[in-house]
Amino acid sequence: MLEYATSETDLNRIVRMFDGANLIVHGFDGVIQRWTSGCEQLYGWSAAEAMGKVVHELLDTQLPADVEKLRAEVRTKGFWTGQVSHRRKDGVRLAIVTRWTALDLGDPGTLIVQSNNDVTLMQQVEDELRER
Repeated sequence: MLEYATSETDLNRIVRMFDGANLIVHGFDGVIQRWTSGCEQLYGWSAAEAMGKVVHELLDTQLPADVEKLRAEVRTKGFWTGQVSHRRKDGVRLAIVTRWTALDLGDPGTLIVQSNNDVTLMQQVEDELRER
């Protein structure tokens, strides 16, 4: 099931409302179309640096499955949720819980709204507890 927005204006309004959150809007080709200030703070790249790049290349994303398989799940179910690893601009790796949601604007087509939550500290604590 796809979420529907009526226009690019609606999408811009949504992105502005959640600007402090870690939201990335990209096509099914991975090309970044929107990059919030939350992402600038988390990852270190400005919107100008990120826009037009392929998200998984920019963030050196380590995925739990092939990206095309995950995109197919988004197409059929409308979303995918999982944990990935991203790289910040300074090279530090982050543990990220991500949700990709399909957003259908009609023409020009379907986009993915990707929300990312940094769980690096929680992952480190869990790893330390396991070691004990």
